[in-house]
Amino acid sequence: MMLYQIAKDNALIASPYVNWPEIECTWSPPASDIYIRCNEVHVWRIWLDLPISQVNSLEQTLCFDELSKANRYFSCIDRQRYRAGRGSLRKILSKYTGLEPSGIQFDYNSSGKPSLSSELNTGRLCFNMSHSNQYALCAVTLNRSIGIDIEYMRSAPDMLSIAKRYFAPDEYETMLSLPLDKREQAFYTLWTLKEAYLKATGEGLRGLGKYYPSDSILSVTDNKNIMKEDCWTIRRYTPAHNYAAGLVIKSKDDVNFKFLI
Repeated sequence: MMLYQIAKDNALIASPYVNWPEIECTWSPPASDIYIRCNEVHVWRIWLDLPISQVNSLEQTLCFDELSKANRYFSCIDRQRYRAGRGSLRKILSKYTGLEPSGIQFDYNSSGKPSLSSELNTGRLCFNMSHSNQYALCAVTLNRSIGIDIEYMRSAPDMLSIAKRYFAPDEYETMLSLPLDKREQAFYTLWTLKEAYLKATGEGLRGLGKYYPSDSILSVTDNKNIMKEDCWTIRRYTPAHNYAAGLVIKSKDDVNFKFLI
């Protein structure tokens, strides 16, 4: 059974396009002594256009590979945003692990998805990060696969051609049937949910092409990976004006969300 059918059985699909449950976001500062429970997901919103003094301070926590990657960005603003994002990620993870930000070490899977080094991660802290334009999001949870995606909803003249290539046929046809002023929101809703799911499974964006074509909304993988017993919790939300975000967690239980800045 495909993800579309799972969603349909649970009344999560509505015409004229995917109307996935949207989380209401109330962003607040964290407590000084942060603690995460087993049924919680903490979503951090990170402002990337920080003053240069703050970026320089965060940069001091980065490892050689991160600094090298930052320097490969052509644009100065993209280099600064990458440094701000990676430094902020280290700072966030240090709150949960008790380690210094510079002491955080990462492992990477074959698709490049980072996780805390197995040598450090005795508490099985799981996280995922995404960035777009001026914002990044970091989702943190315990003992479960998680994926998050944020997209700045810029005008995309090639939106339909992208949808035709990567979306399932019924998704594409649904987009074509929408009024012009609704297509952009539908496109970014689907895209962020798909990407968040692929990040949660560890596939990465290569999964979009690998499993296409398909006949189901959000069916971005083969049947054996997305049966009902896998119990994926899938949510969308609006992290800031003109941004869309998707969040996917592998969970059998109700999940409580906290939104932190």
